Amino acid sequence: MSKIEKSLEINITHELLSLADSFWWFLQPVSLKRYWRPHWRFPLMQTPTAVASGLPISLEGKPGGGYDICIHSSPNFIGGNPRLLFMQFKAGVHKDYNTNSKSIFYGTTTTKNAHVEFDVNSNKKRDQHRLLKTLATSAGNGNAVVYVFPRIVDEKQIQQFSGKLLARTTFISISDIDIKAAKNGITIDDGNPHKFRTCYNDYDRNEMNLLLLLLGKQPDPGGFIGEVFAIRMYRAFHALRQSLLDDFPLSKTHIMDAVIRHVLNIARHFEISLSVMIEAFAPYDQFSDRLNYVYEYDNIPGVYYTEQKNNQYLAGVFNDIMTAFSKYLYWIEEMQFVDLENIPIPPSNYSINLSNNGINFKVQVDNTDLDFSSEDLEQITYTLL
Repeated sequence: MSKIEKSLEINITHELLSLADSFWWFLQPVSLKRYWRPHWRFPLMQTPTAVASGLPISLEGKPGGGYDICIHSSPNFIGGNPRLLFMQFKAGVHKDYNTNSKSIFYGTTTTKNAHVEFDVNSNKKRDQHRLLKTLATSAGNGNAVVYVFPRIVDEKQIQQFSGKLLARTTFISISDIDIKAAKNGITIDDGNPHKFRTCYNDYDRNEMNLLLLLLGKQPDPGGFIGEVFAIRMYRAFHALRQSLLDDFPLSKTHIMDAVIRHVLNIARHFEISLSVMIEAFAPYDQFSDRLNYVYEYDNIPGVYYTEQKNNQYLAGVFNDIMTAFSKYLYWIEEMQFVDLENIPIPPSNYSINLSNNGINFKVQVDNTDLDFSSEDLEQITYTLL
C-alpha cells in the first residue's frame, strides 16, 4: 500500500467515524449549549466503541489452499454485537485528459478534460476485483465490500480538504459494479488492469476502463455512509437508555434537538443548503416544528448557513443518510413520553452482524480454494461498528 493510500485510509476512516459519533457529542452534558442551558441535562454515558483496522486479526492458510479469515467479536459494543464492514481504499492520480476518443474524458493538450484515475485489479496477478467479490460472497453479504475512491491525489490535498474528505469520496460496492457490468454484457476479468475514472466536480460522471463501462449515477450514493451513521445512532440511544437516572429527567424535545443538531452538523459537512435540509425534515411534522424553534432561538440561518447551489451528488448522499435515519425519526415522533425501549434496528445492506463468536470463513469460489496471497488480503481495511 502506498503512502498516499495509507494516509487516505487513516484520515477518511477517522472522519467517517467521528462524524457518525458527533450525535454522541450532542447528547453529552459537556456541550456548551447545555452549559448555558442548565435544563438541558443528560447523564454521563459510556464512550462509544468503534474499531478500524487492517483485515487479518487472524489469517490462516497457505497459497493454493485458501485462507481462513477470523474476525473476533467484542463484548464492549453497546446495544448488541458489532457490525463488520470491509473497505478497499484506492489512491487516484490526476489526469488532464484521456487519449481514447470513446472515453467521456477524451481530450487533447489544448482541450483539457480533467479527472481522477484509479487502478482496479492493481495487484501483481491482476485478480484483486475477484478477490474482493469472493470476500463479500464468502462473508455472506455481496455488498459487504466497497471500493473507496477519494478525489484526492496528493498529501497536500489531504491537508487542504482535511475534515471534508468524505464529501470528496465515493463509496461503491463490488456488487454495484458487477450488476452494472452484467447489464451491459461485461465482466471484469482477471489478468487485465482496469481504470476507474471520475470527474472532480460531477460525481455521476464516471467510467470503468478497459471496458469504458459508464457507471453513471449511483442508486444510493449515501447508502454506505447512512448505514454507518444509523448504526452509531442506534448505539447512542442504547447508551442513553442504560444511563438514565431519576435525577436526569428527559423530555422528548431534548432528544429531538440533539437529533436536529446532529443532522445540522452532517448537512454542514456535505455543504447542503438550508432549503434541502428543511425539505428532508418535511415528512416529520414534530421535527419540522422543532426545527423552526431551533432556527428562531439560535439564528441558525445567519450563523451557520449561506444559501448556495447544491452539488446534486452530495444532496443525494445527504438524502440517503436521512433515509437511514428515518426509522429513528418516526420512532421518536411516536413517543408520547421518553421511552427508549424497542429501539429500531439499523439497516444491514452493507454490514455484517457478528455473532458472539465473531465470524470465521474461508475465501473460496464454488468450494474451490484460490491462490490469493496474504499480501493482497492485507490491503483490505475492515471496520467494526
